[in-house]
Amino acid sequence: MEPSTAPTRWVASRRDGRRTHLAAVNADELFDLLEGMEGSRDAGSGSGVDRSRLVTGVEYALAPAVDERKLRASWKRRQGGGPVPLVLITAGDNGGPLRVLGPAKDGPLRSVRADSLAELIKRTTGMGELESQRFVAAEIDRLDSERVAGVVVRGLGTEHLMATRLPRSQRWPLLQELRPADNKTEWRDALTDLGYSLERLPHRGWLARYDGRAVLLIHPKGSASEFARLDEGDRLPEGALLADCERHGAPYGLLASGSRMRLLRATGEEGGQATRFLELDAALIEQDRRPLLGLLSPAYLADGEFASLMEGPRPRRSLRLRLDRSSASTSSRFSAAGSVSGRGERSRHRRRRRPLRPRAAASPSVRTCCSTPRAGPPDGQPRTSSAALADRAARPPKTGSADAGSTSLWDDIKAS
Repeated sequence: MEPSTAPTRWVASRRDGRRTHLAAVNADELFDLLEGMEGSRDAGSGSGVDRSRLVTGVEYALAPAVDERKLRASWKRRQGGGPVPLVLITAGDNGGPLRVLGPAKDGPLRSVRADSLAELIKRTTGMGELESQRFVAAEIDRLDSERVAGVVVRGLGTEHLMATRLPRSQRWPLLQELRPADNKTEWRDALTDLGYSLERLPHRGWLARYDGRAVLLIHPKGSASEFARLDEGDRLPEGALLADCERHGAPYGLLASGSRMRLLRATGEEGGQATRFLELDAALIEQDRRPLLGLLSPAYLADGEFASLMEGPRPRRSLRLRLDRSSASTSSRFSAAGSVSGRGERSRHRRRRRPLRPRAAASPSVRTCCSTPRAGPPDGQPRTSSAALADRAARPPKTGSADAGSTSLWDDIKAS
C-alpha cells in the first residue's frame, strides 16, 4: 500500500491522554481534542446538545445530525440570547466536512473541515475572550468549503458578485491580465507585481503609490489572528488603519499578513466603516478565481474602477427621479387649471379618502348633540356638488378671460 500523503494530525485522547496519530478528525475526535486544550471547560449538555466545551469565551457544542431547521432551533434554545457566542457543530453527510452553525445569529450553515476547525480553535487559546470571539467569527467564514476558497466578503461587494457575476462579466478578461503572477503570493510580492511602489512610513506601515499617488495604506501583521486584536492604544486594527488612511490621503487600507490581504475602503459610501471589507488570500484562492486578485490592482483602486463596481446600477434612484418628474408635471397641470379648479380637485380627493363613519340615529336629540349644522345655500337654491364645481372650473372660459360664468361659478362655490 502506498504511504499516505495527508498531513499529520495529532489528537489528544480523552481516555488515556496519549497522543494518537490520525490522518483526519471527525466531530467526536474534535471534542476529544477540545477537552485537552488549555483553559477548556465543560459547558454541559441539553437543549439538543450532546457535548459542549467553553474555550476562550466561545462555546462549542456537538449536536446530533438533523436537518437545518431543527439545528437552528437547537442553536436558539442553547444560546438563549446570552453574551457567550455559540458554535453548533454536527457531523457532515457521508463523513464529509462538519456542518457548523454560528457564532453569528441567523448566520449561514457552513461546511468546515474538522481538522481546519480544530486548528482554528487551538489558535484562540492564547487570546483574550473578545479577541477570540472576533477571530472565530471571521475565520469560520474563510474556512467555509462551500464558498469561494480564499475569499471573504463583508460589505465590499457580495459573494454572488465574486463567485458568479464577475466571472461572467466583460471585466473578467481584464482582471485575468491584471492579476499577479501565480508565484507572487506574499502581500509585498503581489502588490509589487501589480505595479505599486512601496514606501515604508516612519511611524508604522507602508504606503503603496501608483503614478505618484497614494492608493493603499498597509498595516502588516505578524499573523492573521492580529486582524482581530486590539493595538497598543486599545483600538481595533481596522479603526487604526482607517485613521492612517485619512492622515496620508489614501482612499484604501489593507491589513496584510503573509498571503492574506483584507481591503477596506476609506472614502465613498462604504468608506470609513470598519465592518466592511473584502479579504483575499493569494495562496488559498483557487486558480480559476485568481483574477479576483486583480481587484487590488491600480487599474481598479487608483483609477476608480473598484468604486464603480461597488456602486453598481442604481435602479431605485432612477425610479425616484421618474416619480419626482411625474409629480412636478402633475403639480404644473393643477396650477394651470387655476386655483379654483385645484381647490375643487383637492376637495374631491379628500372626500374619496375620508373613511366611512357610522350614521347617527335619526333622533333630533342626537342630531343636536353630535352634529354641527352647515351653512347651506340661500332658501330656494339647490346645493351644487363639489365634483360638478370642479368640472365647471376645469372648463376654460368661452371668451378667453373671466366672464359672467366665472362670477356665477364663484357664487356657487361660496354657497356650497
